[in-house]
Amino acid sequence: MRTLFPLWFHLKSCRLYADCPCLGERAVVDGVAGPFEFMSYREVEEAVVAVSGAYSKLGLKPGDRVGVLGANCRQWMVAMQAMNRMSMVCVPLYETLGDSAVEFIVKHSGTRLIVCSAAKLAVMSKALASAEARAVVDAGVVYWGTAPEGVVQERRTSRPHQRQRGRQRQREYQHRGQRPGTRGTAKVVRAAVVAGTWAAVGMALVVA
Repeated sequence: MRTLFPLWFHLKSCRLYADCPCLGERAVVDGVAGPFEFMSYREVEEAVVAVSGAYSKLGLKPGDRVGVLGANCRQWMVAMQAMNRMSMVCVPLYETLGDSAVEFIVKHSGTRLIVCSAAKLAVMSKALASAEARAVVDAGVVYWGTAPEGVVQERRTSRPHQRQRGRQRQREYQHRGQRPGTRGTAKVVRAAVVAGTWAAVGMALVVA
């Protein structure tokens, strides 16, 4: 055994306690917290397998950095365990360290994909405002929750110097089942396999 992941996934918890409560959360309505609702170890294992497969579909490889920004929750844990399963590096992101902190951490660590809560999408949009930051985060942004209106958007580009590059991307998108010809702060990816996998665990994929 060379990593800690097999203790949780293969040898211990998910095998011995498959039907026991693992990750719990409770909804807060009008300031009142309701009862906990749990995912079992088996359900978490299935979610981790799905997300790790989605990482692979995005072209991520062992050793790649994946940033996470958001409050502690089941999506945070599933995202991290999927990184562990694929031998990727989890990079915690904190905007509490200042307005430029997230951008600095992303560029300094070489983070290729960012997983965040929908409430933090505006923070991520600001962090990825520079072309340098967007070049680093080449696999995109994945978020959980309901995105604030106007944060995730699609828009076409007609800049001449991008047409040749755009034609190449169009061929790639068509091969992967995505809608070609859109760019901007973020664009929703329509690839059924990848987007469907994220949707299955309550997340959505956006390409920066």
